[in-house]
Amino acid sequence: MLVSVIIPTRNRSVLLKEAIESVLAQEPFGGEIEILVADDGSTDDTAQMLSNYSTVRRIPSNAGCAGGTRNVGIHQAKGEWIAFLDDDDVWLPNKLKSCFAKIEKRLEVGFVTHAAYICDHLLNRGDIWTGPNLNGTNLPAAFLRDVVSPTVVLVRLEVLNKVGCFITDISRAEDRDMWLRILESSVPALSIPTPLALYRLREQENGEMLYKTWEETRSVLNKHFAIQRTSAYDKFTILRQLNGWYADRIWRCAMQARIDGDAKRAAIFATCVRNVSPIHWIKFRIRGT
Repeated sequence: MLVSVIIPTRNRSVLLKEAIESVLAQEPFGGEIEILVADDGSTDDTAQMLSNYSTVRRIPSNAGCAGGTRNVGIHQAKGEWIAFLDDDDVWLPNKLKSCFAKIEKRLEVGFVTHAAYICDHLLNRGDIWTGPNLNGTNLPAAFLRDVVSPTVVLVRLEVLNKVGCFITDISRAEDRDMWLRILESSVPALSIPTPLALYRLREQENGEMLYKTWEETRSVLNKHFAIQRTSAYDKFTILRQLNGWYADRIWRCAMQARIDGDAKRAAIFATCVRNVSPIHWIKFRIRGT
């Protein structure tokens, strides 16, 4: 059995090295690994760093988005299973061993997720993110309510060949769309509540990126609401939760911009919050925090 590990990257050689080392440090799991680094036009020392790893394949990519870059890796993959790893995240040594121990008990499974530690930019561990429960019923509906990082996903190549690759007309919610398409195709799936990876948060959040992610996520959710014939009440509760989360994060960016003395950016982010959730915007204005 061969597992193809696809790592999209661009100008993050130091973080990328950590990610690669975490794959090479995997405990024996009954199979072999190939590491495919899809390099989306890096101009730093990424190529030089990768030349030190004889077992890592660097695949040039000019896709310009994470989904397109992952697609380049998928097209080159030779493994029965595809594992994704973002270049700023890290696997724990027992990741693949734990996943395949579960898969051996349910050989029909084609899609696996697991929990992860939420870490700061220095990889200091914080809360545990578990994600949606894939051991019950109505799995697509569970993914409407919760997002899953590519770093915690393991999927059969034949499943990707069936549902197609990542969409490339968006750049911030293409992974959520992919997982929903997989589950809507009735692929048997399972989730593991044990944290098997370290998910790294940014040192400082980007308000523009958060707002774009909110816009694209709403678009993806609305598409899949129609596919799954989601009730009006469920739509309302899911979007309310989504809007509240992004309003809070973007408001923090506005407050940071104010602290930094950048009144223009603070005003822009405040407007973004109003667009995301007028109720939260009013609440934050009243509180003044």
